[in-house]
Amino acid sequence: MRKHNSVTTLKRLLCIISLLAITLETGCGGGKRNTDTSPKEDSLTLVWAANPYYFGANAFDLQIQEELNRRLIEDYNCDFQVQFEWLYADGNEYQTAVAERYQGRTATDILFTGLANHGQPGTYNSMVRDDLLYPLDDFLTETEAGQVLYASFSEMFWQAMRCEGHIYGFRCVDPQMYYDATLLVREDYSSALQQYEEISSIQDLGDILEHLSKTSPDSLQDTLGVYVDIDALCNLEGYIPVINGYTGLYFTEENGTVRVINAADDASFLNMWKEIQRCNNVLTDSSVPDAGTAYRSGKYVFAILPTTPRILYDDQLLVDTQPISVKTLRQAPEPLIYARNAVTGIASWSEHPKEAMELLSLIATQPDLSNLLIYGIEGIHYNLAGGIPVPVSSGNAYTKLASPANRTISYRDGLEPADKTILYQEKNSAAVLSPEIQYELDYTEYIEELSEISAVYEAHACLWLGTCSDVEAEAEKLSQELQAVDVDKLVKKLNKMLGN
Repeated sequence: MRKHNSVTTLKRLLCIISLLAITLETGCGGGKRNTDTSPKEDSLTLVWAANPYYFGANAFDLQIQEELNRRLIEDYNCDFQVQFEWLYADGNEYQTAVAERYQGRTATDILFTGLANHGQPGTYNSMVRDDLLYPLDDFLTETEAGQVLYASFSEMFWQAMRCEGHIYGFRCVDPQMYYDATLLVREDYSSALQQYEEISSIQDLGDILEHLSKTSPDSLQDTLGVYVDIDALCNLEGYIPVINGYTGLYFTEENGTVRVINAADDASFLNMWKEIQRCNNVLTDSSVPDAGTAYRSGKYVFAILPTTPRILYDDQLLVDTQPISVKTLRQAPEPLIYARNAVTGIASWSEHPKEAMELLSLIATQPDLSNLLIYGIEGIHYNLAGGIPVPVSSGNAYTKLASPANRTISYRDGLEPADKTILYQEKNSAAVLSPEIQYELDYTEYIEELSEISAVYEAHACLWLGTCSDVEAEAEKLSQELQAVDVDKLVKKLNKMLGN
């Protein structure tokens, strides 16, 4: 199986040259601000179809649409405006609603792919295969708006946006394209670790907790030994999930060969599960809360979890709304995977694809437009406190999966620093690709099988939560149940895709 080639040098040069030629005020009018603030009667209307619930509570406020149109025409000299059309559906029903618009050729320009239910193919993949999205490759290389958009993100980003060899849309709901798998310790306990030269494995944590239980037992009262996110732990140990959110099957590399393994068949996983159990058995206490509660209340010694600068920065970890002091012991980037859901693109039957590209480019490259779609209007939906938006009403929601707003250039959020744009540029440029992208793997036909296997694993979650009474007996039950769903057959198919 061949590996995916990088985007050509020529394409990158085109984008860089374009940026050099464009001023900071680039817009529909080539950077010229419009002095005529009256609405343009002859301006066309771009129709943006999406699920409003993924735009957040502010989506229903027409003031945002009106303000967006005002800025497009007055500030960016555009000859178009936007009209949102909400599709009140989700999962398969949303896909059906979009398909009906396509079949009836209902006016649609900007299109959100929606989100798939667990165990179903990604909505991005499905819409591409159903010919519902317009390929953007030529726009990204041959138009000014497309070149500016392309150059605003790393080449790694655009590789993750490919589907069947082309780019049909993008999503930038997360400013960092990947999570960092992070091992950290509460600051309260960090001084007790000074005697340890290196702390890198789950076994090290067990040894330290055993030592603390003997030397400082009172400090461990009502405390969880280690809070574990299984995907983050696996990434730290060199095992990459075949698909994020589906437990059990992982990529591993040995002597330059990448292969897929079933965790239950790998001795390293059994040892990992035993060590997690040991970590929490050391501190056996009937008053210790469950893992989730312990994490949220800060009643743990170590934590292994996925992080970004929004929740972990400068030795502070944000849990809900409260930061606590921690020390990072080890960190590794989780490999970048293909975008499968929540992608925004241009409808394949749009009569105005060029203008639609201009709109997407403006929103994703202009901070004021990104902030408008993420947070709403200052003074109405939010106020700024120290450069961070604070919602006016508790009803405001900032979950904007359906928006191409760019969070690398928006207001600070959580613990993000003032120079967040530079920070995210550096981190995103350092992203690593998962074997899924390197080998152009497409699991669409195996999603149901992967979901079935994952469900079997989830039924034995006590293995990585450290709450099993007998790890080996639980692992044996897991293996038997996996055979009933033909796990070996699927592992063989996936390895064949890798050329093994």
